[in-house]
Amino acid sequence: MNKHICVREAYDWIYIGNKDYQLTRYEANGLMKYLSHREDKFPCGIIKNEYNRLKLINYVGIISIENVTIEIIPKISLSNDKKKDKEILLQMLSKCSKLPFDIDNSINANLVEYDLIELLTKFFVQKLQREINKGIYREYISKEENLNFIKGKLILSSHIKRNHVNQVKAYCSYDEYSENNFLNLVFKTACNVILRRINDDEIKNNVKRVISCFSDVDLLYLDKNKLLKYEFNRQNNRFKEAYELAKLIVLNTSMENSLGEDNAFSMLFEMNTLYEEYIGNVIEGIWNNSYRRTKLQDNSKYLVNNLYTGRGNFNLKPDIVLSDEKGDFEIIIDTKWKSAESKVESADMYQMYAYVTRYEKARSSILLYPYHNEDYYRDWCLYNELDKKIAVRVVRLESVDNTIEDLKSILNEFS
Repeated sequence: MNKHICVREAYDWIYIGNKDYQLTRYEANGLMKYLSHREDKFPCGIIKNEYNRLKLINYVGIISIENVTIEIIPKISLSNDKKKDKEILLQMLSKCSKLPFDIDNSINANLVEYDLIELLTKFFVQKLQREINKGIYREYISKEENLNFIKGKLILSSHIKRNHVNQVKAYCSYDEYSENNFLNLVFKTACNVILRRINDDEIKNNVKRVISCFSDVDLLYLDKNKLLKYEFNRQNNRFKEAYELAKLIVLNTSMENSLGEDNAFSMLFEMNTLYEEYIGNVIEGIWNNSYRRTKLQDNSKYLVNNLYTGRGNFNLKPDIVLSDEKGDFEIIIDTKWKSAESKVESADMYQMYAYVTRYEKARSSILLYPYHNEDYYRDWCLYNELDKKIAVRVVRLESVDNTIEDLKSILNEFS
């Protein structure tokens, strides 16, 4: 029986014990070992471990090791509604194209019941089954075999070497129209590695039915470089959407012997980056028109020029730069995934001061926090330039409509 634990990032503790919602000491050690092998992938740090309890921080998504699946969601809803938080996470991931399928603003209630692995598998199987029903993909595969008859082309040098005693055989090279090809290998591999991670019986049975369609496909070593560089043609282009999902499954699966016989699967997203990309994506839809532009991660400015080389040093890289050609002004926004009620850090203020100073047309630079308990506003102006402001604002995330409404209000205020 698989164990499923759902926690909110940087908020809920997972205790070590023997209850269903706890990790055993063996499971906790497995989780710590798995994450420690990937320290380079989590530069912000991902886990706190103290007093027989664990907390997952800075990243959201899912980790599945052996019989344990841990789902990490952001704490967004004010009512401590985990289902609502999960719904918003799915919308954010979809809006930022982190998932290779679209999720409508009004998510079907049934989808929220699935964990991220099951949701990914559900879409993958649906797309793959649809194309298999039209016909499984086959292609010509070059083969060399020692046969009892001549087929294709006789390879004389190999034939003499192998069959100088047994002259009944013929070593031949030929092309075979086969389903035992790389594309189907990817699909079968993805189905096999994900099957043991699924609790939902309906999805599990659908995966098994798909696997049965690939009975003649040999499970071989899967070259991940080839996986990344695979090119489609007119004959197999219809499988492209299913391939993207299969690739996502395979690339997020670990097959290290040190982790035991079972494959480990994880799909994690840094929350700071996800929040930044989500806000940037929504703002683009609000702001952009014939004379307004949005730049994300703009790196066109430097803080200072080097007197010896004449080159700029200390590259500035604000999250969002909004320009208005008609009004001839700019607005700069930096997103911060933390509570606005905490003290504004000096480093953040220096950064915002550099932005609003170095961008000559900037009217304001805004620190944008997620809304938690109440509206939170702070405003400052530069000593010698009263028309240049630094501000703190918050944005609601519990629905896309609320996010759009708050962002519109902020942009109207500063434009």
